[in-house]
Amino acid sequence: MRKHALRKSRATAPDVGDRDVKPGTRTRRAKTQCARTRCAALLLGVLLSGLAAQAAGQGPYPEQSLLARLPAVSTDLRAPPVYAPLPLPMPAQLEDSEPVEESPRETLESAWAQALAVDPQLRASAAQIESAVFTLDAANAQRRPSLDVSGDYVVRDNQLSYRIESPLLPYAFTTPYLPRNNYAFAGRVDMPIYTGGRVTSEINAAACNVDVMQRRLDRYKLDLKLLVAEDYVAVLRAEQELAVGESHQRSLAAHAHDIELLHQQERVPLSDLLSAQVALSDAQHQVIKAISELDACRAAYNRRLGRPLTTPVQLTALEVYPVNHDVDARTQQALAGRPELSELDAQAAVHRHQGDAAAAARRAQVHVQGAYTFQENDYQTPEGITSAGVGVWWNLHDGGRARNLANAESRQARALGHLRADMQSLIQLEVRKAWLAVQETRNRLAVTRQSIARAEENLRVIRERYTSGMATNTDVLSAESLRIRTYRNHNNALYDAALADLRLQRATGEL
Repeated sequence: MRKHALRKSRATAPDVGDRDVKPGTRTRRAKTQCARTRCAALLLGVLLSGLAAQAAGQGPYPEQSLLARLPAVSTDLRAPPVYAPLPLPMPAQLEDSEPVEESPRETLESAWAQALAVDPQLRASAAQIESAVFTLDAANAQRRPSLDVSGDYVVRDNQLSYRIESPLLPYAFTTPYLPRNNYAFAGRVDMPIYTGGRVTSEINAAACNVDVMQRRLDRYKLDLKLLVAEDYVAVLRAEQELAVGESHQRSLAAHAHDIELLHQQERVPLSDLLSAQVALSDAQHQVIKAISELDACRAAYNRRLGRPLTTPVQLTALEVYPVNHDVDARTQQALAGRPELSELDAQAAVHRHQGDAAAAARRAQVHVQGAYTFQENDYQTPEGITSAGVGVWWNLHDGGRARNLANAESRQARALGHLRADMQSLIQLEVRKAWLAVQETRNRLAVTRQSIARAEENLRVIRERYTSGMATNTDVLSAESLRIRTYRNHNNALYDAALADLRLQRATGEL
């Protein structure tokens, strides 16, 4: 009570000198005033250094807040009308610089067109279709007449003669029937008029094989476009990952700079400076990895488009729109339009027609023929002979070969029927998985977009509390890690949503 009254009287009474003050009390007062003066000087120094650095364009926080760039965030978690990559905070000196004119960026549609024009496997599939068309023409040619011609010229060492001997004749004599030198030629026309269905079945099998190759080409086009889209999205994702890593590095560099100033003023311990520097080194390490990953993604993208691996790549950002798909309607669309099902149907038809052709070999084969033969021979008249006729060939017994071949083709067609049923169920599953992925990524986007603004505000608050001595360096690093993780979650959700849309289109066969 005495000390409290003494402090109160000193605060209210006028100065009456130091004659009534004890020597120990005078020393403590001097030390207190000295400490207060030192703290005021330190605060003034920090304030002046901050103002000077800000005037030079290198403030203690070159990483501007994203709140001024983001649209107003409401508490409604429904999806916004359009999703696109959010801009990362940039240093003030970069914002004030003049914009650089960029070259036209490549779109996904132009990438598809270029890939379809240069892909080697696509060209191979087109060549296989041409081969199947020629096979069909060859099968159709069996219905047309065939014309064979032949000719020869023969030189002999002697002419051929008949020797005639008889008891009634006084002596034997010879009669030539072929000259020593002569030529001959012949022409023959053959046309099938009945083959038991063999020719028709072979033609139908060849036509179905053309359909198989066409459906296979359509399937590969869909797969190729999806592969190009995945490489396209991988480049965009790697670019955003590099941008996030550079933003993380800039933010930690600013934080390390602040801590270094505070440590020089003996306001923070050395451990805070060391941990900030270690975090900055880790951020630089992640940037180096991101640069390498981006280069690898661009090289893979260029290879897919048939270009040199080091070709510069500038891509147009993808936008994700809110959708409301009917999974049942999309499933029916996939079952009606997927080329895999049409390919299996055509393959089964090929085996059925080939089985019919094998079975037709046991039936009679009827041909009509016409021929003209000419042989130079002075001893023969006439030298040219014309003939016509009908020929029948019938294999009455082949040991069961034709029957077994027909049964083998029938079993192949039956096996493809089972595969088609399995493929139909697999397509239904693919459509549902793709539809679920679309819904999931939209919900993730709705959450991550608002989380970014909150993470930026959280980092700003923690930094202010740290400079005021109300938070630790660990709190700042955790808030910065949370901010970067939120950006990465948003980018991953964005590009996962873009891929989900493309994979749903692939699953329904409309990509």
